[in-house]
Amino acid sequence: MGGQKLEERVRVVKSSPQVYDVKCIRDDCPFRVHAYMGKYDTLRSVSRIEHHTCILEELEVQHRNLTADFVAQHMYSKIVNNPGYEPKSIINSIDDDFQYKISYSKAYRAKQKALEMRWGTYEASYHNLPRVLHTLCQRNPGSYFEIKHYNLHEDPTKRVLRRAFFALAACINAFKIDMPLAQPQRIATELPGRHPVHKE
Repeated sequence: MGGQKLEERVRVVKSSPQVYDVKCIRDDCPFRVHAYMGKYDTLRSVSRIEHHTCILEELEVQHRNLTADFVAQHMYSKIVNNPGYEPKSIINSIDDDFQYKISYSKAYRAKQKALEMRWGTYEASYHNLPRVLHTLCQRNPGSYFEIKHYNLHEDPTKRVLRRAFFALAACINAFKIDMPLAQPQRIATELPGRHPVHKE
C-alpha cells in the first residue's frame, strides 16, 4: 500500500481473521480498503477500494505508522549484521524507503529494540549468566565459578552484577603443573552494561 510514501495515513477500523477494514485518518477523505475471507477460502479477498483524495500538506511530529517497533523490524537485518550501524544511517534509510524523516531518538530506540530482539536485554543476559556457568561446570567436572553482586544505592532491593569468575577444569589442572609465577598479575575484565562498574 502506497499510503506512507504519499504521507497519507490510515487507521484500522476492524481487524479479524475474516475481515480487515482500514480508512483514512481524515474524515473528509473517502479512502477505504475492505477485505474479507470466505468460509472455504484461505486468503482474504478485497471487496472494496476507495482511493485517497487527500495528501497531508504538513507532516505531523509523530508518524502514527512509523513506530520504533516498526522501524526495528524493518531495519532488523541491517542492524544485527552491523551492530555499529548508527542512528543517522537508520534515519537516512527510513527516509529513502518511506520518504519520511524520523527523529534521532526514535532511530536510537529502534536500534536498541532490534538488538534486544536478537540478543535479549541486559537484564536477561545477567539473569541467565548463573545458569550458563552452572551448566558449563556440569558439562566439565572439576570446573569452578563464583558470582558476586552488590545492591544499588538507589534501590537496595535490586542487585547488580559485580563480577563473575569461571575456570575450566582443564585450565585448573594445567595451572597446577605450570611453572611458578615470579609475580602474580591481576587481570580484570569489565562487563559492559547500564550500571557503572563497582570499584572496591
